[in-house]
Amino acid sequence: MAGSVTRQGTTWQYVVDLGIDGNGRRRQYRRRGYATKKAAQTAMIEAQSLLLRGELANPGERNLAQYVQHWLEAVQASLEPAAWTNCRNCLNLYVLPRLGGVQLALLTPLTLSSLYAELLRSGGRQGRALSPTTVRSVHGVLRKALNDAVQWGLLGTNPALPASVPKRRPVQPRGWAPGAPPPPAAGARGQPPAARAAPPPQMASSPR
Repeated sequence: MAGSVTRQGTTWQYVVDLGIDGNGRRRQYRRRGYATKKAAQTAMIEAQSLLLRGELANPGERNLAQYVQHWLEAVQASLEPAAWTNCRNCLNLYVLPRLGGVQLALLTPLTLSSLYAELLRSGGRQGRALSPTTVRSVHGVLRKALNDAVQWGLLGTNPALPASVPKRRPVQPRGWAPGAPPPPAAGARGQPPAARAAPPPQMASSPR
């Protein structure tokens, strides 16, 4: 199972030749984004070993839904039940209905950025908008899942890392309207600082 390492811009990539498929097309296992040539060579040797043993499927034949199913099974023992349930719900409710059929190797930062934008607009029930907090939670789960795919040799880079994520909304004081000046800080007994602990006026002494 031949392989090669080449430079691609500022990073390195490797390609493993998988032979010819039934349609006469050459099949390859390719991974990009390694910082050094040595890192790419090490990853290629590991991938060749896994491919020979049948323990590493060609990502071109694996879609996101298939990967998520295996990932949830693999990480269940290492997560608290509530955390695992949250991961499963985020993926099943918001990600897989939209991207489940996309090949794992074809996920890009643009694909995920578009997903987050769609969720913000109409990702909730009956097409309602999702809050930025919920979308950020979805991103966190995806980032973890795809980072594990990188660690397991299924992806060369994590497409979730450079994706555009909605910003956190600043916490606004209750009763404060956007565009209005911020309310004064509360002093003792809820009074503004100016009304707190004002020194009593000095009484002028009467002449003797």
